[in-house]
Amino acid sequence: MRRINPYTYPPWLRQTRAVCVQFTLPITIVQGIRTIFLPTTFDVILLAIFIVLTCALKLDWF
Repeated sequence: MRRINPYTYPPWLRQTRAVCVQFTLPITIVQGIRTIFLPTTFDVILLAIFIVLTCALKLDWF
């Protein structure tokens, strides 16, 4: 499997990805706190999506 070099992305895409990386972790933490106090099915699914998205962005999966 070929490793993707992030420097080959266009500058606007690299900037967008950098902004997303900065915002996903605080949003995930807030959603986790909200899920602890008001656990609905939607909140749990949304928290799982945020956790996967945060891990994917931090670990450069895409």
